[in-house]
Amino acid sequence: MQEFLSEQQKEVLEANRSFYSAFEKLSWNKMKECWDQSPEVICIHPQQPTLVGFEDIMESWKMIFAGTSYMEIDVQDTRIMAGMDVAVVHCTESVMAVSAGQTNRGQVRATNVFRKIDDSWKIILHHAGP
Repeated sequence: MQEFLSEQQKEVLEANRSFYSAFEKLSWNKMKECWDQSPEVICIHPQQPTLVGFEDIMESWKMIFAGTSYMEIDVQDTRIMAGMDVAVVHCTESVMAVSAGQTNRGQVRATNVFRKIDDSWKIILHHAGP
């Protein structure tokens, strides 16, 4: 992680932590709070087609959470670039998930793009893949 962080970078990293907390806790309501609710937001889950729009993205999270009984996510190698109202966080997700009684482990690179909306940083793009 970068050593010296601006106040904006700290805010964005907190928003990023909230996203991964919602993900790990399988909380659809908390996940919903992390996203900008516009029709332009984008989400690309590993090896899946691109989803565009808040409603389709939230439906995908609902399906992921419904099929998962337990999740652990360790976020590493975090890098952040932040401007006045847009920020990019790039990191490695080490994931352990239990689904249908099977434990799966994997690691993906992720890019999360945030936009500042009404003093809150919201995700406008999440892209995770190998």
